[in-house]
This record gives sequence, C-alpha cells and structure tokens, in this order.
Amino acid sequence: MSEQPSRLVRRDTRLLYALAVVITTSQGSLELTLPLNLHALGYSLPLVGTAVAALGLGQILSRIPGGAWYRMDRGRSLTTAALAAFSLTTMGLGLTGSWDLQAVLAAGHGFAFGLVTTFMLAILIDLRQDQRRAVATMAWYTASISAGYAIGAPLGALAIARFGYSPSFWISGGVGLLATALSLALALDAAALRPQPARERRRWGGTAVAALLALPAIIWLATLLVFYLNFVSDLLGAFFPIYAVGIGVPLALIGLLKSVNSLAATGIRFGAVGLFRYLDPAPINHGAVVAMALAVVGVSLFSGQLWLLAMFALLGICRGLIRVTTATAVAEEHSHPGNSAGMSSGVYNAGLDAGSMLAPPLGGALAALVGIPATFRLAAVALPALYYLAWFLIRIRRRPASGSQNLPATKAE
Repeated sequence: MSEQPSRLVRRDTRLLYALAVVITTSQGSLELTLPLNLHALGYSLPLVGTAVAALGLGQILSRIPGGAWYRMDRGRSLTTAALAAFSLTTMGLGLTGSWDLQAVLAAGHGFAFGLVTTFMLAILIDLRQDQRRAVATMAWYTASISAGYAIGAPLGALAIARFGYSPSFWISGGVGLLATALSLALALDAAALRPQPARERRRWGGTAVAALLALPAIIWLATLLVFYLNFVSDLLGAFFPIYAVGIGVPLALIGLLKSVNSLAATGIRFGAVGLFRYLDPAPINHGAVVAMALAVVGVSLFSGQLWLLAMFALLGICRGLIRVTTATAVAEEHSHPGNSAGMSSGVYNAGLDAGSMLAPPLGGALAALVGIPATFRLAAVALPALYYLAWFLIRIRRRPASGSQNLPATKAE
C-alpha cells in the first residue's frame, strides 16, 4: 500500500468516527424529542408508542436493501444521500402536528438512519486493509456512536427547554446536515484499495438472497449476540424504572444508574483497544455474556444503591465489550473472499434493531404474566442459552481448517 492511499484511508477512518459522533448526537436528540412532542400534542400513550416504534421499523426494513445496494465505489454518494434524507425527515417532524404524518416521517427517518449506519460500518470494513487494526477500529467506532448518544440527549433536553419542540427538531436536523456536509469530504474512490470482484447483473431480490445465503455462520452468531445485547438493554430501559419506583428506588438514582451504564459502556470501548492488544478477545467475550446475564439477575434480586450502581456499571462494561468483539468479528470475517461488507453490516445491524423492537412488547406481555423481576431473570437465562446453543452447533459443524471458531478469534496486534 503506497503512502498516499494509506493517508487517505487513515483520514477517512477518522472522518467516519467524527461522523458517527455527529449522527448519533442528532439521533439521540430526536429520540428524546419525538415521544415528548407527541405527548405534548395530546396523543394517547399507545399512539405515542406506535409512532416511536415506526423509527425502529424503518431501521430494520432498511438493512437488507442497504446491504445489497452498498459498494465501496459508491459508498460516499449513498451515505450522503441517506444523510440528507435523515436530516430532512428530522426537520419535517417539526412542521406538522398530525399523528399520521409524524408516524410516516418517523418511519422514513428510521429507514434513512438504518441506511446510514449500514453504509458506514460497511465502509469501515472495506477501508480496513489488514487484520491488525480490527479491534482498534471497531472500538473507536462503537465508542463514537455511544459518545454521540451521550451528547444528543442533553442537547435535545436543552433545546426543548429553551426553544420548544418544533425548533428542537430543526436543531437536531441541522446537526444532521452538518454530518451530510462532512460526508462529502470522504475520499473513498481514491482509497478503495481492496480489490472487488465483478458482479453479475441479476435482479435485486436474487442478489440479496444469494448474499444472505453466502454469509458465514459467524456473522449470524454475532447478529444473535447483539440481538441479545439490545433485547436486554431495552428490556431494562423500558421496565426497570417502573420496577425501581415500585420498590422504593429514588428517581434521582434511576437517572444516575442510566448515566453510569452509558459512561461504563463508552469508557470500556476505548479501553478495549489496549486490553485486546494483550488478551485474546474470545474468552473475554464469553465472560461478558455470562457476566451480563448475572448482572440482569442481580438487578432483579437486590435494591441497595451501591449494588445497583455496581450492576449497571457491569452491564455497561459488558455491553461495550460485546459491541467491540462482535463488530470486530464481522470485520474480520469479511477478510475472507466473497463476503459482502454491505450485507454483513446490514444483517449485523438488523440484529440490534430486532432486539430493540421486540424487547418492549414481549417483555411487557411476559411481565403481565409473571412480573417484572421474573421477566428479567427469564431473559437473563433464555437468551444466553439460545446464543450458546447456536455457538455450540456452529463450533461442532465447522471444519478444523475453516479458521476461527470463536467470536472473534484473533488478538489485536
């Protein structure tokens, strides 16, 4: 690799980190503003929930098309177009009080956000020319996402307090337009150094199905794991405050627990760069899966303040580590010939979306039958059991010469 392309790759990678911060700052602000605005407009809680769910529905519907459309040589134009739609739909939410239009715009916004995040992860995978920087790249990328969300929620709250709901959507959309402008600085055509095989001309559906069927089992395993990750996180996010208030936990502590969780998740992602330089990520990944399950059970058993702070910090650490190991596994698996960065990114991100979408309705139905604490315990046992069943089946079916059997399998050098 020549020096000039290497500089371009490094510059584009750093620019993608910055883009991740800006985009999720906008998204975090919108996710706070949307339900509060609908509630202020007088809509019932079921209607508020349905409109918010449209965000997630749009995201998951975008993943496979986005993965199929993606190619490195058009990554910049696809990302810029999706970011423009992302920004305009955000601003559009501030122009109407109609529930129908709000729901449609929310779905369109979710679709655009899903495309953006699918394209960005795929670009990062394609920019990574060798295995050496896999963990560092994914640690910084996922930490940038987390940092943006941490900025976005306070930004949304401040904008609502100062200007009201409609201007808050415009401020959030303006941050998105900044990301759109930044995306034009990507130099992907000059930096597209990884040889890409010629593609046959086929119908979109056939291409997408073929790409899905060609994905390695490790991609599906990583997807299942992040489904577990988001299912547990959103289950706690939806029902822990209700449970906590019922057992006498102060509201101030509930807010502090959420903050500690986010800070721990963000901090460990930066720490993972050094941690995985000396340790094999695979056993750490398995330890994080088990520790997260134990922490969820722990939250349902005890209500002491220090205990809850420790459990939520542990949950954040586990979340941060698993996001790094799974994203790294997806990136490393793409190094094998024939694997699609776009489809790998789409499927992986769809796992995150599915966990977020299914946790509140399934958790609510189960909590109505057995109670919130028992729901936490069942999720803590059932989902890791499902993951380890899939992991075991993949492990015994893979040929010895096929490469890694863990998630991920290599050390960061």
